[in-house]
Amino acid sequence: MPAKGFRKKHCKRGHSLDENNRNSQGDCIECSRIVQKTWLENPENKKRQKQHQKNWRTKNREEEAKRNRQYRKGNPEAVQNTQLKRRYGITLAERNDQLTKQDNKCAICRTEFDEAHKPETDHDHATQGVRGQLCHACNVMLGQAKDNIETLAHAIVYLKETQKCPSI
Repeated sequence: MPAKGFRKKHCKRGHSLDENNRNSQGDCIECSRIVQKTWLENPENKKRQKQHQKNWRTKNREEEAKRNRQYRKGNPEAVQNTQLKRRYGITLAERNDQLTKQDNKCAICRTEFDEAHKPETDHDHATQGVRGQLCHACNVMLGQAKDNIETLAHAIVYLKETQKCPSI
């Protein structure tokens, strides 16, 4: 019989059982992950697990919303990185590289980005390719023109022509 307070140093698979590799029941975390991964390889189990998670989230909407708010508040860069990847296929680092190349200014009007003027990622709606970082006004301008070069060219001609006119 082991002495009181004795703890095994390794699990049956040979993983170290130090305090960083034990769960609340004292079991090996590495082995738990292996077992869970193996269990989830079965499509039926995976389906059951997803349904269980969905049911829990449905029953605990308030708690889930609170956890999500806490995560977003504590990890703003991770959230922003995920949004950029999902929406535009770029990482936060790639977006920051674009901002550096643009001298932290809007690619069109050259307004410097700050807390009041945050960059927005501009992309081609046809190809989904990222073009650059714009201020809100310039991004809206392109969107309203539906990225149509002819429309924007007509707008330039119009502005040049009416600039010469006396105000009414």
